[in-house]
Order: sequence, then structure tokens, then C-alpha cells
Amino acid sequence: MRKNLTHAAVIAVFALAVFLPSLWGGFLWDDEFLIVHNPAIKSLKNIPGAFTRSFFHDLFETPQITFYRPLVTTINTVQYALFHLRPFWWHLFNILVHSVNAVMVYFFLVRIAGLQRSGALWGGMIFAVHPVHSEAVCFISGRTDLLALFFLMGTFFLIEASGKRRGYRIFALFFFAMGLLCKELVLMFPVAMATVYFIRGKESGKGMDLGEIGMKILPFLILGGIYLFVRFFLIRGIETPRYPGGSLPATWLTMPKLFWRYAILTAAPVELLCDYTSFFEIEKSLMSPGVLFPGAFFIGFLILTVVLFWRGKKAGLGMAWFLLFLVPVLNLFPLGLWMAERFLYIPSIGFSILLGLVLSRGDQREVKSRATTKNVLAITLILILAGLGFARSFVWRDALTLWTGAVKKNPRNPQARIIFAQILNARGRFRDAEVQLLGANTSNSAPLSLKKEQTFVKIHTATGQWDKADAALSRAFKILPDSARNRELEGRLLLEQGKGVEAEAAFRSALEKNPRSLAALGGLMEILSSRTEGLEEVLSLSERAMALNPDYLPSYIYRGMSLKALGRFEEAAGSFRRAIRLSPDSPSPYMFLADLHESLAVKNRKDALGHIREAMALYRGILERHPDHTGALNNLAILFARTGRRNEARALWKRILEIDPSETEARQNLRRLESGGARGKDRQDP
Repeated sequence: MRKNLTHAAVIAVFALAVFLPSLWGGFLWDDEFLIVHNPAIKSLKNIPGAFTRSFFHDLFETPQITFYRPLVTTINTVQYALFHLRPFWWHLFNILVHSVNAVMVYFFLVRIAGLQRSGALWGGMIFAVHPVHSEAVCFISGRTDLLALFFLMGTFFLIEASGKRRGYRIFALFFFAMGLLCKELVLMFPVAMATVYFIRGKESGKGMDLGEIGMKILPFLILGGIYLFVRFFLIRGIETPRYPGGSLPATWLTMPKLFWRYAILTAAPVELLCDYTSFFEIEKSLMSPGVLFPGAFFIGFLILTVVLFWRGKKAGLGMAWFLLFLVPVLNLFPLGLWMAERFLYIPSIGFSILLGLVLSRGDQREVKSRATTKNVLAITLILILAGLGFARSFVWRDALTLWTGAVKKNPRNPQARIIFAQILNARGRFRDAEVQLLGANTSNSAPLSLKKEQTFVKIHTATGQWDKADAALSRAFKILPDSARNRELEGRLLLEQGKGVEAEAAFRSALEKNPRSLAALGGLMEILSSRTEGLEEVLSLSERAMALNPDYLPSYIYRGMSLKALGRFEEAAGSFRRAIRLSPDSPSPYMFLADLHESLAVKNRKDALGHIREAMALYRGILERHPDHTGALNNLAILFARTGRRNEARALWKRILEIDPSETEARQNLRRLESGGARGKDRQDP
């Protein structure tokens, strides 16, 4: 027992260490939809709704892959209540679940699969550090597979214990149900359990009692049937996804290549990829080399599995496990996507079984030198896999790095190019973003064509290319005429051109189509906050936005601006402080709060110096994070000049001109200071 615990501790440490770099990563890809901008997880009151709708319910305008993951949504909701949008804690949860899973896999190999401790140790270590697991562990939304395996392993252990304590069967059914609410793949548990008992029976020479195994798996089959009925007939938003090959025959003909790719990634995980859109050449003929060779490999693998399994060999258990949990994600039934590396998280246990058998020390008669060779081989393999996994963890830390690699490895992938363009656009690399979009062939996908044109609109709006933005917007409307997102983009385009009235109409139209549109609410608040008669509506809109998403920064900014204009200074300050807590690295909330203190210094002469000091501290806070922020430098210099600290003001204005020689405000303020006139009048607004 002590040796088992020592092995488990070593496995847990390796599992934590390899994926540790992801702790300092952010929210990526689907995390933006499922966590950051998902109003469904922003209140504990929404938890019951997670069990009555699909995973991506109402998050997209166009048809998307639909799943049922209520327990994952519930966990996300609870985690948001505890940690809000601090990604460190979300990543830590994933890593901890993975380390627990790795330990459970070790005990599964020892107690249920019947491997020797040495083989189980190496098998558990390989599972703990395997780089193909990086997507499931480092990608926050990949936790569906982590949680599914946790409950799957728990079900196995509870069934194993139920021979002594029958009450454990109820807990086993509960764990099975929880696993189903994380991922449908857990439906394969009864078959996997029957497989394990068959191998055990063969190995012991007693054979398998079909009646006994039937009674053990029957409750799980019944519960699985109930789950399928609920999922497909009672849940809102669940739709049958399309075959990624466009049809059943084309997808099934391409399926052997998927199996080949999964097998290669399991055995040699060196070319990992986060998105496999357009990765596979779609096959149309049974006699195509792309069908024959992978098909022969699949059939050979299947035959060998059946032979070894029927003979009761543990290698047959490993191969059968790999097949049982992989075949359902090969698009035998349509998934809507070709493949994902996180889908290997559970099947790869079969690989751990196989390698554990190969690397076991054998019996006492085994030559010592051979056992040593096996240990050296095992340690070398684990160190190589750990190094690859550690490196891959760094890739998953940053969206730019992740999608740069995705486009480089598969330049034909239009989805990767569009996502990469969106990331580049957000970082101000507009020309690079446009190049990526031009290289994205979306002719076979209306949803991707829509995303492409909408991204073009954002790029051209940001660069002031109004005609190009209008043209892209027209193309987007042709693809989806009734799109609220198109109306949001139209409103932003009009607003950037100074057409406030038309922009307001576009934003209101977007809200009619989608009352939960935060972009439209933000645009309306921006327009109305500059009008005295619109201030009360801004307060109402901000309340509405905060109810949808308590982390939506513009709602606190525009609320604070309106409260300030209405003379409700304390409330305005509170709103700006909340904005600072939400986004401590963003300069805007600091600028607005500092501006409020400057206004209070004028209105309240008795405490003017105190408010000026508060404003100065806020400007310094900005400069600690953004040393070249010219607005904060200019406004701080003005306060220095007004309080008689002319040398410090002069130094700051000179610094601004070093940063940007075209800054006219700083030049004018410096000229006034040098002439002995006004002490700096031109401020930069927040």
C-alpha cells in the first residue's frame, strides 16, 4: 500500500509539473464564448437552466455544434462565483483534476486492469505527461474530457467496491450519471466494464458469467437510455450536427484517416494542432490510396484487437479500450468537426495499458539487465513526453502563439485564419489580419464566410477605410440579413464616422433582434452619455448590461460618466472603482476617476488639495503599468504645474514630446510654462 501511495504521489507531481506553464495563460477560443462572455454562468440562479438547454445555447447566430454539458456549465458557474474572470484559478482547476485523474489511472491499471506495479507506474506516468493531453488540460473549455474521465474512473472503483458493500452500486450509478452530464462518451462505460470482466475471466480460467455481468451493466444501460431520451427529445437547442465531409459516405470513407492520425498522435505526439478544419482531404472512392492504406491499418488493428481480446490477453484490453472510446468520436455519427486532440484523453488509457505491459519488470526470473533496460527505456520515454508536454503547455498560454502555429501547420484551415485575424486585429496588426482573411477560403461554409466578412468590417472600421467596411458589411448582410451582429457592426461603423443618429438606430435595431447584445448596449451608452437628456437611459442600459454580464467594463464607465454629469459624485466614483477592479491594467477607469477628483477639487475648495493628490496617485498608477501613456503624463504634468512643481511638469511634457513629437497639447502646455503664463490648460480627456 505504501508503495502504491509513493507511486501515486510521483505521478501527481509529474502531472502538475508538465502542465504548470498553463497557469499563467488566459482565456482562449471557446473560453470567450463559454466563460468570458457567457451570461448563463454569471449567476448561481442560472444553474437550473443549464440542465434544460444545450451547451452553446443562444451564443451564436448561425448553426453550430451542439452538445449537452450541464454539469460542466454548473461547475463553470460555481467557479465564476468564486473566482470571477481570473484565469489562474480556472487553469489550476484543470491541472488539479488532471493530476487526480492520472493517479486514478494508476490505481485502475493496478487494481482493475491487473498490471504489475512497475507497469502501472510507467503507464500512469505516461498518461500524466502525454503532450496530446495539453488541449484537454491547458484549454479551460477542454475540461469536459477531464471531468468525464474523473467520473468514469470513479464509477469503475465504486463498482469494484460494490462486491463488498452493495450500497456502492447506487454511488456508482450517481457517478455514471454525473459523467454523462459532462460528456456523452461515458455511455461506453458498460461496454468497457464488460470488456474488463471478460479479460479477467479469461485470465483466471473461470470464464465470464454472462448473467452476472449482464446484471451489473443493466442499470447503467437503462440510465444511459434515459439520458439519451432526455438529451435528444427534451433539451432546448440540441440539433443533429452535420457530417464534416458534407455527407455520410464521404465522411465514412475519410474516417480511416482520422483513426490513423489519432494513432500517430498517441504514439508520436510531435505535430500537435488545435484545430483540424480542412486538415483532411475528403475521400470519395473506396479504392483511393487515402482510404486503402489507413483502412488496412484500421482493419488490421481491429483484427489484432479481437484476437488478443478473445485469448484474454491484457494487450487486448488496452487495444479494445482505445477502440471503444475512440470510435464514437470518429464521426460514425456526425459530430460537426473532424477531430480534436482532447478526444484522445480517455482513449489514451489504452496506450498506457499497452506500454505498461511492455515496460513491466516481469517475474523474478527475468534477467536483471533486461529489467534495467526496461527502466531506462521507460524513464527516457517519459522524459521525452514530459518535455514535449511542457513545451506544448507554453503554446496554449497565448492565443497569438497558438493560432500562429495552427495557421503555419495547416494554412488551408479557414477557421484558423479567421481566428488568427481576429487576434491580430485586437492587437492593432490590421494589415497582417487582412492578409490572413484574404487567405481564408470560406466558399464551402456560410458561417465561416459570415465571420470572415464581419472581421473585415472590424478591421476596415478600425483603420478608417469606410468604403471597404461598407462593402464587407453588405456582403455580411447578404449571408445573414437578419443578423444582430451585423447591426452592431453597422452601428460602430456609423459612430466612427460621426453619424450618431444613424448609429443609434442601428444599435437599437440590434437590440430588437438580440436583447442580450452587449455590443449594442455599449454603443447606445456611448452615444447617449454625451447627451444631457440621455443620461437616465444610460443608467437604465448600464443596469441591463450588468445584469447580463457583471464583468462588462463599458457599463461601469458609462454609468460613472452619467452619474458624474448628474452630480452624483460618490456613486460615480464607486462605478469607476468597480471598473478598476474589473480591469486593473486598463488606463481608462483610472483616467475617468482621476478626472472626477479634479472636478471635485474645483467644486470643493476646502478639500481641493486632497482631491488633487488622489488624481495624481491615479495618474501615477497608470504610468506604473503604461509608462508611455501620454494622456496620463500630460494630465499629471498639469497638476504639477498648478501646484507649483514646474520642473517636474516640464520634465513630463518633454518626455511626451520624446515619445510623440506631434503631441500639440504637450507642446502648447510646455510653451505656456516656459513663457511664465498659464500653468498648463490643455488636458487630455479620459
